[in-house]
Amino acid sequence: MFDFIKQVQQLKQVQEALKNEKYDLEKDGVRLSMSGQLKIEELKLNANLPIARQQEIVKDLVNEAVDKIQSSLAEKLHSKQ
Repeated sequence: MFDFIKQVQQLKQVQEALKNEKYDLEKDGVRLSMSGQLKIEELKLNANLPIARQQEIVKDLVNEAVDKIQSSLAEKLHSKQ
């Protein structure tokens, strides 16, 4: 029972730490900022690129940001144990 409570407390600490993290990515003039809570804070497109290319870049940047956040979360959880 106490282990479970300890794990919940550690998870809350990690969630709090992720709140303060920000991930900024850029590709071909398209920029994305995402919070550690997986919320897009800013998205800037490149008007010089075709729409289809911009859509592909946005998808790639979102996926990359999510991967980085998940890796950071796993690292933080592992370091708390």
